[in-house]
Amino acid sequence: MTSSLTAARYLSLRTLRRDGSAVPTPVWFVVDGDRLLVWTDADSGKVKRIRVNPQVEVAACDVRGRVRGPSLSGTARVLDDDIERHVHQMLREKHKVIKPVLNAWRVFTRAVLRRPAPASAYLEIRLDTPD
Repeated sequence: MTSSLTAARYLSLRTLRRDGSAVPTPVWFVVDGDRLLVWTDADSGKVKRIRVNPQVEVAACDVRGRVRGPSLSGTARVLDDDIERHVHQMLREKHKVIKPVLNAWRVFTRAVLRRPAPASAYLEIRLDTPD
């Protein structure tokens, strides 16, 4: 894993539409051994695009998605929900202050808007090894 990724707080995840155009999205992630793990909403566009085409590009970025490191290609897949506890524990360790605040905000806004919590999806990204 590159040092720019291990030190980054956000990851620019570029997925591909059916027409081949790229869609970059800043996401929270954690490094888990030789893979990256991402938590997102199950009905998000990135999950739908990964199910069609697992090829992705990633790069360290800021919260607004401005790339701050080299772009690396890899393969993503949607994991089973049994990884949920592991991913959230790692995210709590990495984002000690903002994760609890974000969780509280999500609960509050769902209560005010009377919307159910969206289903979650967990992505695994394995970077391509250089030839």
